Amino acid sequence: MRNFIYAYTLEYSNISTRWNYYVPLKVNVHVWRIEIDKLPTRLNLRDKGIELESLLCPVCFEIGESAGHLFSNYNIFDPYMAFNS
Repeated sequence: MRNFIYAYTLEYSNISTRWNYYVPLKVNVHVWRIEIDKLPTRLNLRDKGIELESLLCPVCFEIGESAGHLFSNYNIFDPYMAFNS
């Protein structure tokens, strides 16, 4: 029964899953969801038919909020971002 449900609810991906056993499972799952672009970002919510006031990133207001933008464009150690958010 589980395989039947998975066949109709999960998308097939050619990306192999590599778990790091030194970090908590929830971190592995979060990174996996980033890799397959399944985080509930504003652009992904729009693709599912959910209407939002703005699709722009709430940090920079320059580009649509996507996982790639959020996790690759910002340096969390940048003091300017820390004090101006």
